[in-house]
Amino acid sequence: MLLAIYQPWFGNGEHINVGYSCHDPIVLRQQIARARELNIGGFVVNWYGERKQFEDQTLTMLQQAATESDFKMAVQYDEAVDQAGGTTDTVIGELQYLYDHHIGPKADHAAAAYLRYHGRPVIFIFPKTTETDWDRVLRLGATWPGRLGARRQQLGRRLSRLFLQEHDVTSSG
Repeated sequence: MLLAIYQPWFGNGEHINVGYSCHDPIVLRQQIARARELNIGGFVVNWYGERKQFEDQTLTMLQQAATESDFKMAVQYDEAVDQAGGTTDTVIGELQYLYDHHIGPKADHAAAAYLRYHGRPVIFIFPKTTETDWDRVLRLGATWPGRLGARRQQLGRRLSRLFLQEHDVTSSG
């Protein structure tokens, strides 16, 4: 499955004005339709946790539009850099929020659109600090139904973490 990165901040007054808003359901449906034309099967949404409400609301709206279009989406969690000393607890709290509100069985909207691999939710991590105890964070995933396995890949100096089993996401998954 071909995935594309999706930036959820357009339309937020804190970002450049590009002439549309990610909070416009018509725009979201058009973007999904165009992605399908390009053989893209899902978006990986840059997500900052609940600390960025506009982007979190975009995620909710995009999930709804994706469900209507049988389109998939996942999150690339963008770790906060301003949480000195509390990064692990912050990451755990934000990923639990993600599970509760966007992925898990109690999510109040279209969790069915969330990309899964062998039943496990796919979460990409964009780490920005070396302070986070990722082993402790991964233990959180073990408490979720369906559990999370982990696959870690080194990309130059940045560590990319993919909560999966030991396989890449493919069209067969």
